[in-house]
Amino acid sequence: MESNEAELKFLYLTFDIIILNVAIFLMYFVGSQFFSYINIHDKSLYLLLSNLSYVITYSIFSVKNLYMHDDFSIRIRRITNRIFIFSVISFIFAHLFLAGQFSNLFILGCLFFFYLGEIIYYFALYSYLKYRRTQGYFIHRVLIVGLNDMSVFLHKLINNNPLLGYEFIGYVSENSENNQEVVGDLDDLVSLVSIHQIDFLFVTHSAYNDLNKSKELLATCNRIGVRLRFVPENQYWFKTKMNMESVGSLVVFNPQEI
Repeated sequence: MESNEAELKFLYLTFDIIILNVAIFLMYFVGSQFFSYINIHDKSLYLLLSNLSYVITYSIFSVKNLYMHDDFSIRIRRITNRIFIFSVISFIFAHLFLAGQFSNLFILGCLFFFYLGEIIYYFALYSYLKYRRTQGYFIHRVLIVGLNDMSVFLHKLINNNPLLGYEFIGYVSENSENNQEVVGDLDDLVSLVSIHQIDFLFVTHSAYNDLNKSKELLATCNRIGVRLRFVPENQYWFKTKMNMESVGSLVVFNPQEI
C-alpha cells in the first residue's frame, strides 16, 4: 500500500527526538548552573537512555498520536499520555542499566522541559499550518461525495490535521439534510469542481459501488483533471490490499493511472 503515513510518523518522530535532546541539554545547563547537588555524571548516558526509551515509546504510541480527530485539546491529552509512558520506560531503563549512576531529579527535569517543548512546538506547528491553509499555500482543495458517517469522519480528519495538506470545501450530496456544508448534488459535480478549483474528490457515496457509475466518474475526473479517491467503509479489509493510499488514518483506493 502506497502511503504517506510512514513518512509522517518518521517526521513526527524526528521533531520529538530533537525536542527531547534540546530538553536534556537545557536541563544539563540548568542543573550545572543552579542545582550543584544534582548528580549528572556523563550526559551521554542520559542521551542514550532517553532516545532509546522514546523510540520504544513512540513505536507503541505513534498510531494513536499521529492524527487528531478533534481539536488541539486532544493532542495535549495524547502528548500527556505519551510522556507518561515515556517516563515509566525511562525510569525502568535507568534502574536496570544505570543503577547508582543517574539522578531522579535530573530525569524529572528533562521530562518537564520535554513536555513543555512538545506542547509549545505542536501548538505552534498546528497554528502555523492552519494559518497557511487559510492563505491557500500548499493545499489541495477537497470535495467529499456523500453525506454519511464515513464522510463526516473524513471531514474531521482533514480539518484537524493541517499537516496532511487538504482543505475541505464541502459535501456533494443529493440529500442535504439542511447541512450548510453541502455545496451541490452529483449533477453539479463538474461545475462545482470548476467554481471551487477542486484538486481532490473523495467518494464515500454508496451509489458508486456500481461499476459503470464508478467508471463514468473516473472518466469525468480524468477529463477535468481532478484526482479521484474512493474511501471504503470496510477499512480493516482494505488495509491488506494493493493500489491503496492513505489520508491520515484512513485507507483510500486510487483508481487512476495518470
